[in-house]
Amino acid sequence: MTELETLMLDVTGTLNHNGHNDVTMNGDTMGYDFKFRVGYYDKLPASFIETMEEYHNIRIEEMLFEDEDCGELYGYGVEIVDPDTGYTLNELNELDTNYTEEAMYLESVGIVDGVEWGVA
Repeated sequence: MTELETLMLDVTGTLNHNGHNDVTMNGDTMGYDFKFRVGYYDKLPASFIETMEEYHNIRIEEMLFEDEDCGELYGYGVEIVDPDTGYTLNELNELDTNYTEEAMYLESVGIVDGVEWGVA
């Protein structure tokens, strides 16, 4: 069993332990490590989501779907958080990209390592 599969089972167990017995995991991730829903797209309390994030080292994003017949439906996208940095892989990549763009700009205007170079 992979670490991801183990984490998915742990999250399902936590949901079950807290009275959410009908949990559906989804492999169609669309940018997440995995997704899940509870019951018939039930909403989870924000405080419970926060507790799960801390306990499992994950970031949970609530996704709201509007349905004409059923009203508001909720699903949850999950990303694994690196315990050393406190960021998800996507967040680390975004930070790296932003840093690179800023460094390239500073270099293009003659500022390298915080020192401005120019003609005296």
